[in-house]
Amino acid sequence: MDGQRQREVISALDRSLRCAIAGDFAGLGQGAVAIRRLNQLPVYEAVPDLLEELAVCLREPDRAAAHETASRLYQILKGGPFEPLIATLVRSLSS
Repeated sequence: MDGQRQREVISALDRSLRCAIAGDFAGLGQGAVAIRRLNQLPVYEAVPDLLEELAVCLREPDRAAAHETASRLYQILKGGPFEPLIATLVRSLSS
């Protein structure tokens, strides 16, 4: 495993989650592409697809689908360093 590539995945995931919270759909999509290209860990396998799905859902006026997608992302990322960011995103979509 290439440690540098995986650090870039971590950075891209952090940026993607911050973009999702801020409503930056382009940044969210770019992060998904970077993670898909660089990731080497099975734990993050589903993350790019979920981020792309989230970018689509966030464009919709009804946030129910976005909340459900963010909740699925939370299940993958909970217990790790991204839990506070993903929890913030899920909470922001609950209202």
